[in-house]
Amino acid sequence: MVILLMSTGKANINHKSSSGRTPLALASYEGHEGVVKFLLQFVAVDVNSADADGRTSLHHAVWYGYTDIVKLLLETEQVDVNCADLQGRTPLDIAEERGFQSILEILEDYRKQKEWCPVLVCQVAETNTK
Repeated sequence: MVILLMSTGKANINHKSSSGRTPLALASYEGHEGVVKFLLQFVAVDVNSADADGRTSLHHAVWYGYTDIVKLLLETEQVDVNCADLQGRTPLDIAEERGFQSILEILEDYRKQKEWCPVLVCQVAETNTK
């Protein structure tokens, strides 16, 4: 149904339900990998949109252990792995709390890459200005 609605070009990809969840968050929550993949094709999709509990699509995918959806969300390179829900838990906290070691490692690797890249850019810029 989501795919059909989005295909018309008339649906708001970031429309929120009464619980504050977007179609991407709902698909992540329910484990619908194909729908997540489809929605991520849209430039306008807000991967960091939070619901009424402050949880993003990544929070939901991590909570239920949907490793493939976690990977898809991270591939956008726009996901904030450090965002906390209203209880102060980040997706990393949830992965650790729920014992999803492989997801925890994936998230930690992603975070390290994101932190490392700006350092590299600064080093290259310094070298080029000398």
